[in-house]
Amino acid sequence: MKLKTKVWAVIALMIFMGGCESMKKVASTAGEVLGDEEMELAIANLDPNQVVQIGRDMSVALVEKYPLVEDHEVISYLNKVGQYISLHLDNGPKNIKCGGGKEKLFPAEGFRFAALKTDEKLAMSFPGGYVYISTGMLKTLKSEDQLAAILAHEATHVICQDGLAEIENVALRKGVSKATEGGMSLAKQAGLNTNVTGDASIDGLVESELSEGVSGLMGKAYEKFFQNPFSRDQEKVADRGAILAAYRSGYFPADYIEFTAALKAEESSRHPASADRVKRLQKDYLKMQKKGVMDTSKAREKRFADFKKLL
Repeated sequence: MKLKTKVWAVIALMIFMGGCESMKKVASTAGEVLGDEEMELAIANLDPNQVVQIGRDMSVALVEKYPLVEDHEVISYLNKVGQYISLHLDNGPKNIKCGGGKEKLFPAEGFRFAALKTDEKLAMSFPGGYVYISTGMLKTLKSEDQLAAILAHEATHVICQDGLAEIENVALRKGVSKATEGGMSLAKQAGLNTNVTGDASIDGLVESELSEGVSGLMGKAYEKFFQNPFSRDQEKVADRGAILAAYRSGYFPADYIEFTAALKAEESSRHPASADRVKRLQKDYLKMQKKGVMDTSKAREKRFADFKKLL
């Protein structure tokens, strides 16, 4: 067994040094170094701080493509709306049931809301509480009530851990790191000389390339998130979370229905066809009307109009 492990350690080094072609190969190698049981834990049991770190790393990748809006007034307004409605997100078992039986997990460091400088109509969220909306999307909104509900929609993806499900391999962070460390040690035991010259700048080359290999793997995991949209079921849950949060917080939930109805019907897995989405939202709204709904959106017209002038 020891010999087998040493061989896998050398293979691990070769994979990292050769450009890290396959997440599956690395998962297999990490399993050899860590042991299958610990590898399973590495995949399944990220603690809240690790989840925040994943979201932070993904945010870095995002802002390389879309620069952040740095206007203090824009940031302040977004966070006032976002932080307020996030207080009204569903945290009980009855109304919002996350897909796959996942438990709700609120971010360890709270939510962070930011705007991206792009004409593309984007709203997205990352694990750990990172929520983004583009200036292109903001310019299309008609009210603060629509904005609040959209932020609640994305925040619901966060608490249902939808982002983690989409980038499941990113949980290899722990496994890959340990595999790298263990692989270096075991490779030396197997007779692979990693200190060839005695020159400090060259001695660190292997470790540097290993680190780059891990970064490359993480990059591939992030790409998977961007390329693979949320499922229809995940979107249904996020829609329900949005309209409930709007209702509970005093925003006008019908404004979110109007926004959804205005979307061009899409058949992509990320966005169910608008007609279906509207039908479900209207059903929820009818229940709310029976309890009483006040349209207070006009009270916020001026401040939202002032906000849009900043964009």
